Amino acid sequence: MTDKRFEAAPALAPLKAFQRRTVDYVFDRLYGDRDPVRQFLVADEVGLGKTMVARGVIARTIEKLWDTTRRIDILYICSNQAIAAQNINRLNVLNRGDLALPTRMTLIPLQVRGEQGLDSNKVNFISLTPGTTFDLRSRTGVRRERALLRRLLEGCVSRPRGLHNLLQVAAGVEGWNDAVRGLTLEGVDKRIIARFRNDVESDAELFEELDAVCDLFPRRRKTYPDELCQRRNELIGKLRGKLSHACVEALEPDLIIMDEFQRFRDLLHGNTPAAELARELFDYCDADGQAARTLLLSATPYRMLTLSGEDPADGEHYRDFLETLSFLYGRKHGPRIAATIECEMRQFRGLLHALPVARPEAIGARRGVEQHLRKVMARTERVASTIDRNSMVDESSMVMTIRPTDLREAAAVSDVARALGAPEITEYWKSAPYLLNFMRDYALKRLLRDNIEKPAPNLREALARAGPAMLDRRRLDTYQPLEPANGRMRGVMDEVFGDGLDQYLWIPPSLPYYGSDRQDSRLTKALIFSSWSMVPDAISAIMSYEAERRMGVGAAGRRYFDRTRPRPIQFRLDQGRPAAARNAPDLSVHDAGEARRSARDLRRSS
Repeated sequence: MTDKRFEAAPALAPLKAFQRRTVDYVFDRLYGDRDPVRQFLVADEVGLGKTMVARGVIARTIEKLWDTTRRIDILYICSNQAIAAQNINRLNVLNRGDLALPTRMTLIPLQVRGEQGLDSNKVNFISLTPGTTFDLRSRTGVRRERALLRRLLEGCVSRPRGLHNLLQVAAGVEGWNDAVRGLTLEGVDKRIIARFRNDVESDAELFEELDAVCDLFPRRRKTYPDELCQRRNELIGKLRGKLSHACVEALEPDLIIMDEFQRFRDLLHGNTPAAELARELFDYCDADGQAARTLLLSATPYRMLTLSGEDPADGEHYRDFLETLSFLYGRKHGPRIAATIECEMRQFRGLLHALPVARPEAIGARRGVEQHLRKVMARTERVASTIDRNSMVDESSMVMTIRPTDLREAAAVSDVARALGAPEITEYWKSAPYLLNFMRDYALKRLLRDNIEKPAPNLREALARAGPAMLDRRRLDTYQPLEPANGRMRGVMDEVFGDGLDQYLWIPPSLPYYGSDRQDSRLTKALIFSSWSMVPDAISAIMSYEAERRMGVGAAGRRYFDRTRPRPIQFRLDQGRPAAARNAPDLSVHDAGEARRSARDLRRSS
């Protein structure tokens, strides 16, 4: 363990000014003297460096706790193990990879012991994922976890052989026996062992089930009945849950970072065993009264709006917002404060309806809501990260036109929706054309599939009128021009094909390697955002079809639905080299004089 005191300044130096301001504000809210909180949310816009902010908070936390805390544990929780392994290194302000310990909660006891254990380090960085840490129900875990359970329980059951067999699950005989022989409880924290055994034995129902299932596995078999496997797996899941709770004390968390927490918000305010385990982690407080702090990171911490016709299981934005606030303010005061904020926001909404007469009162109500929110959350948006409030903003106008055919399609599809009793399709129509072709899993398409075999008369008539609003297979097969049928789609096509990009043999480089610089504007990528899953399908299908049509595939006698299609560029290996790499400009087609001048200039520069 190093004796050199940690200084936060080097880790804070690379941060931009707005990131540093966020770090200072978050740290003050978590550890300041004025009404601090234990949970805080950083909801910075995508791309503004929430991970860098978290790194700064980690640095300041370590610096503060260095002299008063025996061991500092930083937990990083995200939904994906690969992302966790990558980001834990970015968050490791000590720049010592050997301290980063990606693991499962139930394997923490084995990490604590020995020279490489947690107790041998002043600071530990530990990455966890909800799938392996909290969601333990009906899951058998990995072989090493079960071997640890085998050692912890071997003196607690009347049939040790049955315990050994049931915990083997799908592992091979030799591998399982080696795993058990190679694992001992030497050096494992006796508090973890004692708590786990006490929790299992004091749970009468679980302990009775443990003995009963051990009796059902007196000897090994190659296969077991499904009912027995399910009972065994449920038992192992409960045992892993008990062990996870016992391991919270071993972690001694000081700072918990939950990245993109909205993907597993049930851990924050659910009533499942996984949520109970997570709450024990969030509420951890050591013997000296040092409580864990939790930092939530998310650009979209709750759904911004809920539209009619959406599945209620997907969440309701206002309820998500209030539940997040309740968690941030803590279990003791959170529900009451969230209810207070809900009343204040309802009052604020009423004052907005009374504008302009109620303008002073509305401003006061808004400030009251803001004061509550700023105590537990902060957000920086891209336009606010520079003095001129124009960071990375370059607004270009796109001409969009609505034609009669667009409106006719909207009317025809709306008739179909009404005949099916489906939700309004106005938002869908504004987002993509040919809705009946591209709406795969929306309520309108599901209802249409359910009624297509025996359509009602009004539905049959509506579908007949909607015929022109759908894609025509015969026209597509012969590469006939395709009407965009949507103002936004038409604008995107004009933007992409307006420069004649489809006529290039290859994409011209932004910085040419030879010859004169491009005089026209440089080509760039386009990023399109949409909340509807049908939009990517519609854009990719229509744009690729139009590109092929403009490149003359139909004029060459090809058909869109041919089984074999031409592939101008094939990304494959030819004699060990990528074949596509040969699709490069040939100087022999360039002006001979220009080629000689380019070669001469190249020799001079070298």
